[in-house]
Amino acid sequence: MKVYISLIAIVLLFSRCRECSNDINYGERVLIPVSFEDFTVQEINEMNVYRIDRTTFKRDTFKLPHLMAAYGAYNYSTMITDRAYKSDYGYYDSYLNNSDLILAWSGGSDTMSNIVIKKSKADGDKCHKDDPNVRVDEISFVWRSKAYHKNEIILMTKD
Repeated sequence: MKVYISLIAIVLLFSRCRECSNDINYGERVLIPVSFEDFTVQEINEMNVYRIDRTTFKRDTFKLPHLMAAYGAYNYSTMITDRAYKSDYGYYDSYLNNSDLILAWSGGSDTMSNIVIKKSKADGDKCHKDDPNVRVDEISFVWRSKAYHKNEIILMTKD
């Protein structure tokens, strides 16, 4: 009888241990959908980006694929994310928040201005309460004199 009770206790103990996984819940990413018109994939991957911090007027320069979620364009639609160019901004800060982004190509440029990105920690279960579990609360910016918000697609043309 003691053997059966011991086996049941061991089974219950191990079933409790499997309740939580070792996976880390990173949560939501900042994704700004962009659709390119009249560009080749090579032109998209060769675009320069100038990020200007609206507080300090500091300017960073790099290629557009660095901000792409997939690190490069493979077709005419892509997603821009807020991956920091040179430093780590942590889970809840954003590299693009309070900045202007100038996208420049041979023969032209366009600007995403007054970018606002706000993040917070989402509620999680007891297994992942210490995980980052980022929630993107707000994404807004001005593109060609029109205000855009989370999940709205930018149509970029060469005109």
